[in-house]
Amino acid sequence: MGVMKYIKTKQAVRKLIQAERSGRPIYIYGRAGAGKSRAVNEFLNMRGLTGTFIGCEAGALKRMPDPDSIYSDFVVFEHVSRITDEESQKYIVNMLRNVRLRVIIEGRRYVPDWLRIWLMARDFTLIGEEDMTINSHELLRLMKAKSGQLSDDEFEQILDDCMHNSYLEICVLNHLDEKGYSERVLDEAFKEFDAYLQKNSLDYFNAGIQEYLVIAGYLDSFTIKLGEMLTGDADFGGFIERMKSSSDLIEDMGDGKYAINPLYRDLCRRRVHEKYSEQRKQTLYGRIGLYFELNGDMVRALDAYDKAGDTDKIGDVLSRIAIMNPDMEHFRDIEKYFAKIPLSTIESRPALISAVSMMQSLTFDIDGSERWYRKLKSFAEDESNNQVDRKEALYRLKTLDVILPHRDHSRVTENIEVIAEQRANNYVSSFFVTDYTPSLISGGIDLCEAMRDHRDAIGRGAMDGITDEVNSFLGKEQSGYVELVLLEDRIQRGIENEFNATARLNEIYVRADAIGNLELCYVSIYLMAKFIMYNGDLASAKKLVRNFLNKARNAGDPHLVESIEGTLAWMDFYRGNTKLADEWLKTVAGQLAAPDFLSRYTMIVSMRAFMALNDLDEVIARTARMEVVFRKYHRPFMLMQTLEQRAIAFYRQGSQAWRDALSECLGIAVKYGYVMPLADEGASLLPLLEEWDGEANVDPGFWEKLKELTQRMADNYPEYMKPLEVPVEALTPTEGKVMQLMCDGLDSKSICAALEISYNSLKFHKKNIYRKLGVNRQQDAVAKARRLELVED
Repeated sequence: MGVMKYIKTKQAVRKLIQAERSGRPIYIYGRAGAGKSRAVNEFLNMRGLTGTFIGCEAGALKRMPDPDSIYSDFVVFEHVSRITDEESQKYIVNMLRNVRLRVIIEGRRYVPDWLRIWLMARDFTLIGEEDMTINSHELLRLMKAKSGQLSDDEFEQILDDCMHNSYLEICVLNHLDEKGYSERVLDEAFKEFDAYLQKNSLDYFNAGIQEYLVIAGYLDSFTIKLGEMLTGDADFGGFIERMKSSSDLIEDMGDGKYAINPLYRDLCRRRVHEKYSEQRKQTLYGRIGLYFELNGDMVRALDAYDKAGDTDKIGDVLSRIAIMNPDMEHFRDIEKYFAKIPLSTIESRPALISAVSMMQSLTFDIDGSERWYRKLKSFAEDESNNQVDRKEALYRLKTLDVILPHRDHSRVTENIEVIAEQRANNYVSSFFVTDYTPSLISGGIDLCEAMRDHRDAIGRGAMDGITDEVNSFLGKEQSGYVELVLLEDRIQRGIENEFNATARLNEIYVRADAIGNLELCYVSIYLMAKFIMYNGDLASAKKLVRNFLNKARNAGDPHLVESIEGTLAWMDFYRGNTKLADEWLKTVAGQLAAPDFLSRYTMIVSMRAFMALNDLDEVIARTARMEVVFRKYHRPFMLMQTLEQRAIAFYRQGSQAWRDALSECLGIAVKYGYVMPLADEGASLLPLLEEWDGEANVDPGFWEKLKELTQRMADNYPEYMKPLEVPVEALTPTEGKVMQLMCDGLDSKSICAALEISYNSLKFHKKNIYRKLGVNRQQDAVAKARRLELVED
């Protein structure tokens, strides 16, 4: 089906006509499918003119006829961006010097260097891609005329699917019918578009260049080194530079990465599937996998090896990941690949057995984790296995004893000594050690038990007794870890001087930042922000955390980014704006639907979000599930906060069950001395403490400290997770408008003018608003309307 002739690029044609009348040469440029040829042909036909068309092939003009033999009105040079041949360039320049002939030059890119001096000398008329864009209103009218069922939403979808490419939009229009827009229409449009691109782009290159482009188009992005590996051409970088200067096929993505223009990428990928044999495709995937593996990008390597069907390489890469990352921090990215390799492969490698045990634990399957733990133990005891593998299995058993989340870690200081031994034997990396921080920011194993058991004997905390040993095996990459753990323990207990703590946190941050340890950096930032929040400056605390979020995003650490975003969402709840809670919940819907142990911080923040939305049944249901998890996984710090949310939800429902939940919560808090995590809930917790007062069988010093800090937070943030109140009677439309204008800060005279009502009518409406909201003055009405979200912010 041909291009519909009545679709006109009016601005481009108008400029062509103006150039003809003024006698100027013309340079028209844009991507493939932008409409260059269509605009030129439309112009020539409209004006009744003739043209001699001269194309390009392999970097040179296809023909160079004698100028005296040309009698057409215009000479049209096509695809000049690809010309590298000096003779061809000189021929075009001579044509521009010829006063008898009129010239139109088409290119994919802006005027090439060899033509720019003539651009200035001859005063060209430039026509860019923006001049060839089809008017969207006209296109929509034509599409609706062809398919009466086409909606505005479908039209917007068409523009997105077509990447706003004019030619592709016309291809869609060609295939629309009364049934409307569908996948079939888009598929047919792309087939037509592919044929156009093939004829007008790829076919202009020789077979070798086409091969390179097809291989490059097979990837979302690539580097020069990857191109060299896949093509075997040491001058692949030169090829890329030539393509960039002569066509729109290659896009520079920055940071040494390139990509095929998205319009061509699907065509290139289809060429692979249509023309490459299965063996050739597997070879290509294998090379891609090897490249990513050599460059440390294991997830992309797994994907490539999977497409190559190379289960041996998948097993090798999974083993490397398990050895380097025994706690499987990014297991969600790789767990599907374990199903791609034979069970016998997993059972023959201690690192893989250990990895599966860890993944089962992270997904709350303790029984499954223990089954694989026992498999590893049997492997270590089986004398038929070689001694080296058996020794590795023994070390991995000790590793699992330390890092399996569900195991009892109350003797954590002894476990750290075990980690030191294993790292010395090169079986364990050091990065997971930061999981021992008490906080939820990156904490996997909190130090509640160890701190309590050793605090009296050692003074500052459990780690003091083995500080030198810990520092020796952690090395420079964890500088400041021990100091941060001890400091956080004192901060969470509310006994650390704020000025001294902030100074020390800043020192730890500087050291951690210098060595690139973002986890230690963030725990430092979080604790500094916490002091700022307790002083009532929420804006500064948020700014501190938000600035660090950009750093984490640039570093590409998804789990850390998730934690930071959760902290920022929690901070938003202090403002009392429940819309922010709802928006954040939508962003983490995937984690909430399929939670795992690594997303436990998100789970706890989500309890607060549902509380802010007054969805108490959801809070109670979620706390019940997480309570079971935290009991099984021996996490008193997280259990304490979960029970606190549960108590608040029961209290708001009017259920006396809040007393049992708060009693256990306080019992844990007193046992470990952690007062600040409870006081964080401020206005949300204060009513419970006030009603509980006098009943508490709690250490008086702890109790007074808890009430003092909770009251401070309540005073600073009185709107924090305040229970939503529902007016007895809904506001009328006019009352709603009055309420909105009151909240916008307008005075009575301005409100009367805006609504065209009298002052007496305004007084009548205000009286009804106050009655319905249960208040006596405008200031209280404004505050309550905002809290109930009856008005726009």
